[in-house]
Amino acid sequence: MKTRLLFILLSLFMGIAMANAQPRRGNMSAEDIAKRQTKQTTEALNLDKATSEKLYQINLKYAEKMKEAFADRSSDREAMRDEMMSIRDQKNKELNQLFTKEQFEKYQKHQQEMMQQRRGMRR
Repeated sequence: MKTRLLFILLSLFMGIAMANAQPRRGNMSAEDIAKRQTKQTTEALNLDKATSEKLYQINLKYAEKMKEAFADRSSDREAMRDEMMSIRDQKNKELNQLFTKEQFEKYQKHQQEMMQQRRGMRR
């Protein structure tokens, strides 16, 4: 009986430890978000170093705006969604100026694929 209880407690402890070891994206700083987005996009589009650095600055700027909008949860859900979409549209306009036409099309396709993956994870 004691060994069974010990096994259960040990299993519970291991489960809690593993769950807490997982990084939480919701707590990521704007800098971490920008780095992750820049890395993914740079790899997907094979960007050169100069373009990648400009991309990081754009990603950082809009990650900070998104964090601010998300932190202000006092507004209703629809207004927050509209603000997030507006921020995304502004970012896409800047990225359209940074990327070539082919790169921007590939970027949009990559974004759609990522969105599909996120939707699949929620279900």
